[in-house]
Amino acid sequence: MLVQMVEASGRPGYQRAPRQLQDWVERELGSPVVSATSQPGGFSPGLAARLVTADGSRAFVKAIATSRHAATAALHRYECQAMLAIPPGPALPRLYATYDDGEWVGLLLEDVEGRHPVPWTLADAHRVVTAIDLRVSAFTPSPWPEAQRLEDAPRIRTSWWSQATEDLLPSWVRAHRRQLIALEERVPAAVRGQTLCHRDVLAENILLTPAGGVVFVDWAWASQGAAWIDTLNLICGVAMDGTDIDVDGLISACPQTRDIEPELLTAYLANSAGSAYVKAQPSGPEDIPALLAWRKRRATALLDWLQRRTGW
Repeated sequence: MLVQMVEASGRPGYQRAPRQLQDWVERELGSPVVSATSQPGGFSPGLAARLVTADGSRAFVKAIATSRHAATAALHRYECQAMLAIPPGPALPRLYATYDDGEWVGLLLEDVEGRHPVPWTLADAHRVVTAIDLRVSAFTPSPWPEAQRLEDAPRIRTSWWSQATEDLLPSWVRAHRRQLIALEERVPAAVRGQTLCHRDVLAENILLTPAGGVVFVDWAWASQGAAWIDTLNLICGVAMDGTDIDVDGLISACPQTRDIEPELLTAYLANSAGSAYVKAQPSGPEDIPALLAWRKRRATALLDWLQRRTGW
């Protein structure tokens, strides 16, 4: 049977996956795969492909070998736990099956038809915010009690501005470094909550469907935390997209963020900017160059916003 395979640069194609993984996919789908198109989005060095089978069924597979990138494999394992635990809903892709043979880890999911909201428009931002509000209502309290708590997450508990290399910092950051460190100290308490949050609400993890729905994919960072986390993370993503959307105005307009103490939101922004800034520096052999570049762009955008917000 002729099988059409299209690879995306930087990702292994489906045909390069081990035979046991391909056999698992075809057993779960009940039909041989005749088309596999790799997806270019995201930063994972693993397999990510849209599949079509001989009987016309469609699915999405993501998988990686632990030996290729251990950190990504760990995220895949956590996402397997999340997708098995979270109840099905309109804002989530349907899970078909998970795979873990100790070396390869994978998920087989619904292939969602939709577009990413890039570039951001105000209408798309409000559409996603509405979907987040509905999900907050459905996911409070968390339907997955075993999910990690956001206040315990390393990114939240780390004082990034204490770690940042002094001579690399913008002059205004050096001048206000102690204030930034003090803001970060407020973050663990501020993010406590009972809502199951996605935590990675970026354009590449959002699909706007033709029927008007919103689907959030890639649940590898799901955590229990404050109800406003995903809305503010979304607005951080809008801020780094370079549009002319008034992000502070968006904070004031969104139900989850408009009544939160402004300094708490500023503290979270300081932590997010610091995390991106420090993590943009090369650190070892598992660095993903495209991810380092993305973090640098994120740090620049969030620092610009933070400076405007504080007036420093």
